[in-house]
Amino acid sequence: MSNQKVNKLILDGAEAVSYDENTASEYLAEENVDIDKYIKKGLKDIQKSQSVSTSLTKSQTFFRRVVLAARIAHECHSEWTFGSVKFQKLVYLCEHVTHMNFSTNYSKQAAGPMDNKFIHSVKPEFEKQGWFNVQKVKTGKYEKVQFTPLEGVEGYKQYYSNYYHSVDSEIQHLIDTFRTWKTDDVELVATIYSCWNEINKEISIFSEDLVIKKVYAWHKKKEKFSEKEIRNSINWMKEQGIYPVK
Repeated sequence: MSNQKVNKLILDGAEAVSYDENTASEYLAEENVDIDKYIKKGLKDIQKSQSVSTSLTKSQTFFRRVVLAARIAHECHSEWTFGSVKFQKLVYLCEHVTHMNFSTNYSKQAAGPMDNKFIHSVKPEFEKQGWFNVQKVKTGKYEKVQFTPLEGVEGYKQYYSNYYHSVDSEIQHLIDTFRTWKTDDVELVATIYSCWNEINKEISIFSEDLVIKKVYAWHKKKEKFSEKEIRNSINWMKEQGIYPVK
């Protein structure tokens, strides 16, 4: 039976159940639809996507993170706002918003949460795989890290499709959302996300004031953000659903 027909039968059954539960059950039984089978399959798929990262070796985890990073770089490399810091923050947000269970080592750096070991390893790995050349370039008065696609850049896609098919829409939404954002704005969202997550882990009562306090305690350079900017970012994150849930 095709997925399209199964979906139609389930929708018809859902309509029937609004009138009578027994009628819906009889309807699905007559059509030979084992609804329990599809429910169990869905639960297994969810469990698989949630636990897939917990059983990986360090090298497997690293490569999967490199593939995710390649997706971000491939999508954003041509944006003038895209450099090393924005790249790091997008990797962080994609990993955390989609609840990946990677064993990471993010620390509090001036520009927000950063996994130094991974960031310094991912660039030579890009070049080793033939996906990107990563180098500092000078544009006017400023210097930035530029990700230049190499001939084999399409090679990451087969891995990405295998590893991230279940959360691809969420990752793509994050990339599209922050694609043209300024680096400082993405940095602030990533920092707030980490502070918010810290509050959840402490089993503290969430409040905007507490988040603001933690942002300013993060690093002296966070003083560049006004209290109003932090509050506006918190409210935007609430509206977009981009925040850690307990």
